[in-house]
Amino acid sequence: VTMAVPDQVPFNQYTANGVSVAFPYTFLIVEEGQLAVYLDGVLQASGYTVSGVGVAGGGNVTFTTAPANGVVVENIRETALTRTTDYPPNGDLLESTLDADFDKTWQAMQEINEHVERAIKLPLGSTADPVLASLVANRYLRVNAAGDGIDQVATVAVDDTLVITPYGETLVA
Repeated sequence: VTMAVPDQVPFNQYTANGVSVAFPYTFLIVEEGQLAVYLDGVLQASGYTVSGVGVAGGGNVTFTTAPANGVVVENIRETALTRTTDYPPNGDLLESTLDADFDKTWQAMQEINEHVERAIKLPLGSTADPVLASLVANRYLRVNAAGDGIDQVATVAVDDTLVITPYGETLVA
């Protein structure tokens, strides 16, 4: 009997202390290749082992050498957005095949939801175009004059609506 994909956030982040080698991941992966391990934002291809594959509550990433003190360790489930299962006409429709196919879909949706929850969003009913033409170096994002979108500006104008503390003045002076 298989279990439905539990409601999980497919992401864990830790700050290494230079001593610990084991860093838990607290979500289900059905194959080791679903787990991406990053050190300070750099994907790691080796130097660790993974336990807990197929366990609903996750397992551990155990490094051969402890990451240096202060290094950010991220364990992220990254399900490939591909479909490899083919259901032939008049073929067997096995529960295990169907469950695995649906589980992969739910895991991918959890990962997409985690990204969406962290995104800047326009309010419901907004008709503004949320897409910036392209990002430009050394520009700032601001709400546009109409209050219905975001644009980029090179400078920030100081007027009656912006209050700068005396400390802030020392920083911009």
